[in-house]
Amino acid sequence: GLQGPAQILSSRQVEGNLVHVSSESVANCDSDEVIVGGGFRAIAADIVKNRAEGNSWVVGGVPINPFAPNPQVQAYAECVILMS
Repeated sequence: GLQGPAQILSSRQVEGNLVHVSSESVANCDSDEVIVGGGFRAIAADIVKNRAEGNSWVVGGVPINPFAPNPQVQAYAECVILMS
């Protein structure tokens, strides 16, 4: 068959807030974007949740030990949109 018209895929990385492990970090894609992946940054924390939920990437953690100073996590989302 014939090849369709060329289209452009635009991507960007979105950062969630850097939060204490008592909360979850959430990185949200815009409503016209699709989440295609994600990841995290952990400071003195073990990751117990690292996944897409809806159009967001959610990360949760626990302190690496009871004496860990200020354990924190941060989510990252990879978002794409099809440009005409």
